[in-house]
Amino acid sequence: MRKRNFAVWMALCVVVMPAFLQAARITKVKGRNFIALEKNGTPWKIDEPVCAMREGREIGCGKVVKVKGLSALVQLQNLDDESNPVRSGDEANRTDLDILSTDHEKPKVATPSGQSSEVGIHGGLSLDHLTNIPASIGSGINLTSTGNRTSVIFGVDRKYRLSEFLSLEGEFNYVRRGTTINATVSGTSAVETINTDYLEVPLMLRGDFDLGVLRPFLLFGPSFASALNRSIAATDINNGQSVSQDASNAIRGFEVGLYAGGGVAFALGERISLNLSARYYYGLTDIDAGGSGIHHRGIVVLGGVTWKLGRPKFELAN
Repeated sequence: MRKRNFAVWMALCVVVMPAFLQAARITKVKGRNFIALEKNGTPWKIDEPVCAMREGREIGCGKVVKVKGLSALVQLQNLDDESNPVRSGDEANRTDLDILSTDHEKPKVATPSGQSSEVGIHGGLSLDHLTNIPASIGSGINLTSTGNRTSVIFGVDRKYRLSEFLSLEGEFNYVRRGTTINATVSGTSAVETINTDYLEVPLMLRGDFDLGVLRPFLLFGPSFASALNRSIAATDINNGQSVSQDASNAIRGFEVGLYAGGGVAFALGERISLNLSARYYYGLTDIDAGGSGIHHRGIVVLGGVTWKLGRPKFELAN
């Protein structure tokens, strides 16, 4: 009887103990992130070092950035061989914190260096108006109201990674600004449109917040613009006749402003992202050649696509 009980106990050990001692497994891989599932119930800890293993060989190491139940989201920080990526089914081996903090037998954690840049195209709407438009312009011309000039903006962009979360983003855009004015000219109702079209170069700092597939971001920086068109068009409301005249002598040809805004990037693959953003434009330059303090103000709504030019490179920490 004792022999039989001992045999049953040994059989249970053979079946149960391997499952209990089984290492955590990687269940899903997305880019440089993977999800590890712990089988023995030991809780994960934020910033806990984890290495992906296959057949006893280390593939790459990272740290836990998010925990949900027995699953942990691990952000990969170094990869021994880019041609041999982490795969679903690999072991997720917890690494001692002391090992990572010393130089002895540690899988050195990599930090970004020479992070790949991104290029993209974008387009959208510009809703612009001018401030401090005088209520009366000359004899018999009285302004009753002003409104936005809604038009287009499109261009190309390039982003240079400065750190894990901070980038320098430069753009080259064609943008149409200006304002609409309802006025009476010698008793006749008319609509005037001040057209100011520019080639602009914004240089902005961009801060990204990595949430996996989604990356919310903030933007801020100056913009430098050179005018392509400076004109005023007037339309008689009664008969629909319209006239346009050049306003190059009245409107300055160069403008400096500030952009501030944010948006979100959606990962469509390892290298391609869809970006949606909204910005506020604050013109710093008085565009009136006469110095009456007229400035651009506006909102820009953009959508675009970006491509990574190369894989991130990493330097091993000393």
